Amino acid sequence: NQERHRRPEREAEAMKICIDPGHGGKDPGAIGLSGTYEKNIALAVAKKLAARLSPACQVVMTRTDDRRLGANQKADLSARTTLANREQANLFVSIHCNSAASAEATGIETFALAPGGQGEKLARSIQTELIRETGLADRGVKFANYQVLRDTAMPAVLVELGFLNNPAEEKLLRDPAWQEKTARAIAIGIMAHVDPLLRYVGQMEEGSNVDIKVEVKGEKIPGRLIDGQTWVPLRELIKVLNYEVLWDEADRTAVVK
Repeated sequence: NQERHRRPEREAEAMKICIDPGHGGKDPGAIGLSGTYEKNIALAVAKKLAARLSPACQVVMTRTDDRRLGANQKADLSARTTLANREQANLFVSIHCNSAASAEATGIETFALAPGGQGEKLARSIQTELIRETGLADRGVKFANYQVLRDTAMPAVLVELGFLNNPAEEKLLRDPAWQEKTARAIAIGIMAHVDPLLRYVGQMEEGSNVDIKVEVKGEKIPGRLIDGQTWVPLRELIKVLNYEVLWDEADRTAVVK
């Protein structure tokens, strides 16, 4: 059955991701106890995220510098969703930092518009990786009628990376290495949502060459991380995907059906 063996058309290369660094310009967002602006952290993480995603996906950013996109908050938010919709992005990810009345507030949370849809699935995938990577308190996936979640025509999430009014978390959020860590986690969460083949456990650093575990549709197969790329035995991968692999000795070609 040809239809049965056709691979689902959800390759990462076909995906367009809209990354939205929250706030900007005259709107600093939350301000930390040491004067850290949310808008600056959001932009720094968003740029690192874009750099990680761009080899595999098309990336669109709502802003790439310190600017507000509208004369007021409503206009600013409308400009962000309009851009994502005009670009026909497949996913929308808004990056933010949290704030609360108590300096003891802690942890990471990810918002979707409502339960039960692709937005929630994307949020859970990203939240899982952020907690796995950072070890911060897991505040879970939550739902809110935020404009950037409501007015986007694609699955959309809003990530709160930590609390700027918490001195320990403000220090982390200012750290470029920590920003890279969160960008890496969000990237893995996005890729795992796009295609379970792209979820892997291991390090993404260059120069590495280590054994890792790869999970495909709930089944683990052996893998190896070589210079930041994941390698798995083709036959075992195809078996998990319920396809067939044939070896053409004449052309020395592996054919997947």
